[in-house]
Amino acid sequence: MFLKKDPSYYELIKDYEEYHETTHVNLNTMIRLALIENWIKPYSTILEVGCGEGFNMLYLKERKHVDVIGIDVLKKAVEKVLQQGLKAYVMDVDEQGLLTLGQRFNYVLFIEVLEYLKYPQKSLLEACKIANEGVIVTLPNSG
Repeated sequence: MFLKKDPSYYELIKDYEEYHETTHVNLNTMIRLALIENWIKPYSTILEVGCGEGFNMLYLKERKHVDVIGIDVLKKAVEKVLQQGLKAYVMDVDEQGLLTLGQRFNYVLFIEVLEYLKYPQKSLLEACKIANEGVIVTLPNSG
């Protein structure tokens, strides 16, 4: 059985745009980043899928001196990342796929984003192909 793609998911994008009207950094964010920080080697290359406004990227860049690139489906989020002097691109991972980047990274991060992808298994498999050291995934605990 093949999954049929639904190319229109305006509601999700609209909610995501509203999400970026305010910051969502909290204690859980900091605990999660401290844990991730311990797994990443200094001076690594990182791709963050669903980078949002770039808080995770900036944190890791300052603490681990990494070269980090972010991708996000929302132009508004990418603009915020670029304003901080970081690298990011507007990209729909479900549509384009990570292999189209034509790059390898030490790490690929999916921080609280995998649950929003239409084809998470495809993205994870592609991430494994472009990550030299590892793929780091966090999922929210809504319980």
